[in-house]
Amino acid sequence: MKIYIILTSFLFLFSFYGNARIIYSVADGSWGDSSTWEDSDGNNTTPTCGDTVVINNGYTVSITSSYDYTSCSDRILIYVNSTIYFGNNGRLDLPCNSIVAIDTSGLLDYGGSGNGNNAFIKICDNTEWRAKEGDVSGPILMPDAGTMPTLSVSIIELKAFIKEDKAYINWVTSSETNNDYFIVEKSDNTLNFKPFDKIIGSGNSNQIINYISIDNTPLEETYYRLKVVDFDGNYKYIGPVYVSYKDNSIYKVFPNPITENKTLYITHNDNIKNINFSIIDIKGSYMKYSYKLYNNKISVNLNNFEKGFYFIIIETNEEVYKEKFIVE
Repeated sequence: MKIYIILTSFLFLFSFYGNARIIYSVADGSWGDSSTWEDSDGNNTTPTCGDTVVINNGYTVSITSSYDYTSCSDRILIYVNSTIYFGNNGRLDLPCNSIVAIDTSGLLDYGGSGNGNNAFIKICDNTEWRAKEGDVSGPILMPDAGTMPTLSVSIIELKAFIKEDKAYINWVTSSETNNDYFIVEKSDNTLNFKPFDKIIGSGNSNQIINYISIDNTPLEETYYRLKVVDFDGNYKYIGPVYVSYKDNSIYKVFPNPITENKTLYITHNDNIKNINFSIIDIKGSYMKYSYKLYNNKISVNLNNFEKGFYFIIIETNEEVYKEKFIVE
């Protein structure tokens, strides 16, 4: 089983500047080869606009041709915990507001036969590194932290939950600077987000402020994120968070997401004693847990579960029911 871990001094930064989708290196290979990468659902993919790209420790990702993302409207975040190998014409051209974070175990390695002038990383048309300058090891940020956009809003909580057939998106700020408004966006797949609500910010504040947005038409599985926009037009994304809504199922699995006590409950319209269930992670590995049965309800202890996405599979003689849930 591949284990994805991001433990770094850059984690706090990425938690606020994080993008909607995270993809991870799972093999040595080319930047543009889908077998090099997997997303959080275990699907092979390639980096694209708006991604957070994680080079996992132990893998080398090769860039031997040009990858131009300057037409992207959303930034790309790259976390290097291993090696990016650049060939003679290896070029990575990133959109404005992108970040490349090289951790202590990270390396930009040039192995071409030329002088390295044609291999580089650019952000917003500014050359952050050219291979002729030599290999680079971390820790280092590109661009320098002093040139990065100022974090205008400190969000201490973001959550979504279902109540009476509606989805409630709730977030709390502890400080706001030059904050104009929030756009609440929704998606069924973490890739294609669409705005559905706009909430005016508080400008400048050092107080705890609670915000809420209500989605009257939640999907069966919905991801929500915030677009935070300041008065100068600068923006960043927070999230996503996940909520599940299935009102026609004879099984009820709740809460989702799980934020406190790490206890998952299962109820059934009839007799729950006749079901078997299992829990797997996003890589398909079966998880260990303990549970109790009382009053036609199953209480599952998830104390040993790390944050992330999981699936519960409920089986009877007649049917198999599968639902995704998240532990926060």
